[in-house]
Amino acid sequence: MISFSSTSSFSRGKGKFLPGAVFLSSLLFSLCFCGTAEEGEEKKKPLLPVLNIDLGKSRKAMEEQAPEKVVIDRSNIAVLERADKNDKAAGKQTKTAVHRMMRWTKRPKNSLAAKLAPAVKAVKIHWFPRLDSSYANGTDVEDGKLSPDRSVIAFLEKLGNAPGPYGTRIVLYDTHAWEILQAQDLEEVYAKKCVWLDSGKLALFCSGQKSRKTRDSIALYDPLKRRIISRTPIGFSVGKTMFSDEKDTIFLTEPGAGKIHRFRLENDGTFRETDSLEDFSGETAFAASNDGKNLYFCDEKFSYVYGGSDEKIAEKIRLPEGVFKIHALLPLNTGAFLLLPEYASGLRALYFKGDRAIPLGNPSSGMALPGIMKDSFFAGFSKGCEFGVYHKKTLEQLNLFSANNIRPRTQGTVLFAFSIPHAGAVAVLDSQGIVYLLYPNRSNKRYLKEVLTKKLQ
Repeated sequence: MISFSSTSSFSRGKGKFLPGAVFLSSLLFSLCFCGTAEEGEEKKKPLLPVLNIDLGKSRKAMEEQAPEKVVIDRSNIAVLERADKNDKAAGKQTKTAVHRMMRWTKRPKNSLAAKLAPAVKAVKIHWFPRLDSSYANGTDVEDGKLSPDRSVIAFLEKLGNAPGPYGTRIVLYDTHAWEILQAQDLEEVYAKKCVWLDSGKLALFCSGQKSRKTRDSIALYDPLKRRIISRTPIGFSVGKTMFSDEKDTIFLTEPGAGKIHRFRLENDGTFRETDSLEDFSGETAFAASNDGKNLYFCDEKFSYVYGGSDEKIAEKIRLPEGVFKIHALLPLNTGAFLLLPEYASGLRALYFKGDRAIPLGNPSSGMALPGIMKDSFFAGFSKGCEFGVYHKKTLEQLNLFSANNIRPRTQGTVLFAFSIPHAGAVAVLDSQGIVYLLYPNRSNKRYLKEVLTKKLQ
């Protein structure tokens, strides 16, 4: 047995430990930690049990931990009271001013814009997209799509600070009054792609986030209710393309794979994967015909016509050998297509008809739009944000202009552009967060610009 001498003593200041106290302390220490010699030989383990204390959180506690919050910054949003409209401009307007005001049109009675407008009757929303130099396109705007009735543009703006988690702000732009109808923050989803359905609802591809305990999913957003009404988990990686038939069916590609997943909207608001289209040579580009009867897919070897009552590939058209990897295509309704390469590829767009592919214009930015003049189309170019206007049948260049050089001058790259037939204009959002309209002057000889975005102080 280990013991201390009964004659030893210790003092500190005025206090003393008596020899008996020292002996008692020694005895207790020996019993607690050593036991008798015989017990140590028999058991070879301490009398007191070993306590394993977990200083970290238990697995259950970690699982029950609340998801991280998304940092929502609304400094780029301003909601102001709407001014009275009693201050009509006196005097006769110039022809130029009248021509400019033709971009503002009356909302059709049953349009989506008309249904959303009462909510902002008393206020006016100002939005300046948040700029982000670390983001590929210079802003936090992930996607933009024009509604089937052409009355509303939906933009998806990323919310949150790096490295996340992220949410989404849905901004709805009225293409008749050129005002913002809605700027709704959604913390529960990080939407990266969107498409419209004919019901006036938005289907969103939402990226899963570990910090938010979410999975990749397709969400359905109702603009009238201003909320997500369903989320459908998906079990595959989503590629660069999400598109719809503008009715009740959406399509999602897989990255680098020749496979398209088809989903249909159910009555309960969820999406059901009906089947998949396969055997493509790679990830496909997509476009829709102007009459809405057909969809067009395009991989590296073929252009495909999809549609009809059977909802199958109805026609398969071989592309010429050596065609670049197609980023986008524009059907021209003359049996021809405009094939567009990736942005900054240094390649020109191709006019494709029959078995011929004709290079068109300057190196392309991978953007093309239906024209606002009959039998014409726009092809966007990367250098200086030039737009070419071409005749569909003859390919005659009707106009060529730089979106940046038109006054008031801008410097951003065109990120999203939409042809708006009732406004006779192209609506643009650029990499500096500026929204503007491009439209021809009264003689159709040059293009004018109307900037809609105002910087917030």
